[in-house]
Amino acid sequence: MHAVFRADASPAIGGGHIQRCLTLADAFTNEGWSCSFAFRDGTLEAVPALKAGSHGLLPLSGPIDDEPSEIQHGLGTNCDLLIVDHYERSASFETRCRDFADWILVLDDQPRRRHDADILLDATPRPNDTAYRAAVPSACRLLIGPRYALLRPQFAKARAAALARREKPVAPRRLLVSMGMTDPQNVTARVLRSVAASRLPLAVDVVLGGVAPHLAAVRALIAELRVPATLHVDTADMASLVSASDIAIGAAGQTSFERCCVGLPSLIAVTAGNQADFANALVAAGAVDRLSSLDVRDIALALTALFDDSERRRTMSIRAAALCDGEGAFRAVKAVAAIAKPRQRAVNQ
Repeated sequence: MHAVFRADASPAIGGGHIQRCLTLADAFTNEGWSCSFAFRDGTLEAVPALKAGSHGLLPLSGPIDDEPSEIQHGLGTNCDLLIVDHYERSASFETRCRDFADWILVLDDQPRRRHDADILLDATPRPNDTAYRAAVPSACRLLIGPRYALLRPQFAKARAAALARREKPVAPRRLLVSMGMTDPQNVTARVLRSVAASRLPLAVDVVLGGVAPHLAAVRALIAELRVPATLHVDTADMASLVSASDIAIGAAGQTSFERCCVGLPSLIAVTAGNQADFANALVAAGAVDRLSSLDVRDIALALTALFDDSERRRTMSIRAAALCDGEGAFRAVKAVAAIAKPRQRAVNQ
């Protein structure tokens, strides 16, 4: 079975779509599938792990309207499964891909977007799947909720030890700052100034991608503020960083599930419009607290309040860990494989 992923990454849109697709592709590969990625310029630079991996690469350069035919031509054959993880590709694109894709799986978290899909996966905590029913064909199978959160297997492996460590009521010592792989708004700088203003005794781990537009500025700011911070660029071991941290300030993207898996008490910031629903769902579950603003003083006050409240941290850790166990990619592959059986195509004589 062959799966083709259609996703992009860039300094503007970040690397989250490619990262979760890589996680899913690795899980498919473990089940004997082969996987390829179709992507546009900037993707390999934004997510070096894609180029370093073992999956097939299909760069796209033609007009957007011609993407389905370009993908089909690049493959030279049909594929069993097309996986679309892209806010700028929806029903019309998916319909035109049916000429070469037997099955279509969509990854999304925006129920207002229409799709022509056979399977849709959204890991957002939702009370039910009704939000998507009007957006997909009646026969589309829905995989909804955090049990399908796509995390690398390292997080599930680190989970037990991390949760055991968080049961001990000790003062936080390490803060993780993770505002997205590219952080185009440079929220990281605001957070670092807030840490300095709080005067809390925290060692700080800052995570950014190599193509983050403000990477040099963040490096200079760390030296200027004299904050005890370590900058991690394109880290290959995010699971260890998240597990070793005591509290976090992060963007309200899919990496929130990484923090939930190991029970890391977190303050989250909505840094893009499409994160609002997801952030609200995490807050409603008691898994995180949402920053009221990105003002330096407000962030410092929220950080101090979480630092000082051991019971709040404990409760948040328990509720976060209850949301996500790190096995979502395995479940997703099993569920998709049970649906996307090989289809017999007509052969022209």
